[in-house]
Amino acid sequence: MAATPSLDLVSVDTVLPQIPGSMPSLANLPPGCRFHPRCGDALPACRLTAPSFIDGVACHLYDQPAQEVG
Repeated sequence: MAATPSLDLVSVDTVLPQIPGSMPSLANLPPGCRFHPRCGDALPACRLTAPSFIDGVACHLYDQPAQEVG
């Protein structure tokens, strides 16, 4: 998430953090989550199954719907 651009950038010279590793070939995508080879928080499930898209996020770390406060 640190590499997500912000509209509050003060300068065009601002350097965004880079995600380590190389992008996979579209002809040979990894199984499971497409980002797991480059993700520092990857879980064992990430290598096996693609995460569901819930509450605007597709990540096994956030695979439970948001709980309502109240």
